Amino acid sequence: MLHKDSFANALAVNSAGDVIVTGYSQDAEGLQRAYTAAYAAADGTVLWEKYLAKPNANFFGKTVAVGTNGEVTVAGGRT
Repeated sequence: MLHKDSFANALAVNSAGDVIVTGYSQDAEGLQRAYTAAYAAADGTVLWEKYLAKPNANFFGKTVAVGTNGEVTVAGGRT
């Protein structure tokens, strides 16, 4: 679930038209954590979402790409 202090840095679209967004979202402890989610093309429903596991706080997704096989790759850096 995204918090109020969230920011999208990049997006990509897969072959089904679904949108994958990466950036960061502030967690309950106030740390900015890399966040990536996929949204359905049809209605924007969240298909899946991932946070970078702790202790990698203050790290964000900077770019995202979708391969021909549907695999999602995210690269990032520290804030």
